[in-house]
Amino acid sequence: MEQKKARQENRRLRKTHKVVRLLGLRGERSLRSEPPVPYILLDCRAGSVASAPATVGHSNGTARRQRLRGRTLVYGQVIPDEELPTMRDNDTPRIRSSGHLVRLAAAALLLAGLACAAGASEKDRRKWDGIYAAPDYVYGSDPLPVLVTWRTLLAGRATGGRALDVAAGECQNGVYLARMGYRVDCVDISAAGLAKGRALAARAGVADRLRTVVADLETHDLDQAAYDCIVNTRFVLRRLAPLMIRALKPGGVLIFESFTEDAPQARSPGADRSHFLARDELLSLFAPLRVIHHQEKDHMATLVARKPLSPVTRAGRRLTLDELAWMVGHWRGVSKDSQFEEVWSRRLGDSMLGMFRLVAGGTTKFYELIALEDDPTGPVMRMKHFDRGLKGWEAKDQSLVMPLKSVGENRAVFETPDGQERLIYSRPTANSLLIRLEKLEKGLPVSVEFRFSR
Repeated sequence: MEQKKARQENRRLRKTHKVVRLLGLRGERSLRSEPPVPYILLDCRAGSVASAPATVGHSNGTARRQRLRGRTLVYGQVIPDEELPTMRDNDTPRIRSSGHLVRLAAAALLLAGLACAAGASEKDRRKWDGIYAAPDYVYGSDPLPVLVTWRTLLAGRATGGRALDVAAGECQNGVYLARMGYRVDCVDISAAGLAKGRALAARAGVADRLRTVVADLETHDLDQAAYDCIVNTRFVLRRLAPLMIRALKPGGVLIFESFTEDAPQARSPGADRSHFLARDELLSLFAPLRVIHHQEKDHMATLVARKPLSPVTRAGRRLTLDELAWMVGHWRGVSKDSQFEEVWSRRLGDSMLGMFRLVAGGTTKFYELIALEDDPTGPVMRMKHFDRGLKGWEAKDQSLVMPLKSVGENRAVFETPDGQERLIYSRPTANSLLIRLEKLEKGLPVSVEFRFSR
């Protein structure tokens, strides 16, 4: 029996000697002479090398660290003192058993991974600091066209809203959002690029609305439900997708645009294919969001999407029409060449009735008959349109349906189930009403505001 155990131990040691040599360690079946000295130990279970306590040995079942000739070994578990691998003083580390070798090998791989990640981040930092060291703005001072195209959609949440510019570089997009009224966080690994972004914001007069954050996005975290808008352009890091979804406020907008894997850049020598998007990959990465626009054209993938609004509740209770009593009244407005009015009655039973009409050049252009009804899921707006002569736009039994999606202090948002159209009601003062219509026409965002008084 003893001979069998010895043979098994010898087989294990032979199998592990190659790995021992790779680790720079020497294997030995037993060490019975000089008093043992513990290896250096670093408990990495907390995920941070720097956070490990710098004390010697293991005691009371708690993992600790000590230093010994610059060698550090990592254990992902607490190991009793009597099980620690041992070494002679003034000697190279020796493996006492194959079980210890497994732990040592795992330790070496973990340290190698940490070192590689840190090295890659520092390499990226130096690369982009070098690029942005140029006196001029490397990519110009204007925002990317995709932001200009969707300006109307973004403007709906700009006043007092928060925006995040991911991999902001020189902050051209961030400054554009700040000029719209957002308070913007620009995050990038390059301090040089962000410094130029701050200078650009100062020239635009929005330095007080733009904050720069030097961070490695490989490890950077995002606050939950913090942003009304997130912009990510010319940068792909898939670990950020769930973080960005989480970081959007309900109703918040994501604009993502980057190169696809069929782009010429993806085939250039040394190109990292992980930096390019597969076909329809954005739809998969951001599946929980409601898609407003998706396009893959000319080696570029674009996604514009909105985070669904939270269920319409307040303090845990379902909302009713009583939350919308502030809309009641006879409201009138005038624009350059037209007049309009909207009238809302008080709640009676489970409904409120409203009417809108638009008159231009003394001629009625159209009417709207609007009903707000209490449904089991909350208030729902149902609307029918008529030309002059009461010629209906919708079929007899059809109407435009827009459930209440969110409500605040004198503010309510109604949105179609497909997310293609929304009405935002707000009452800035006691005698003023603002209605904002947002919709997509031929794939492009359209926004119209009506300002009323009484």
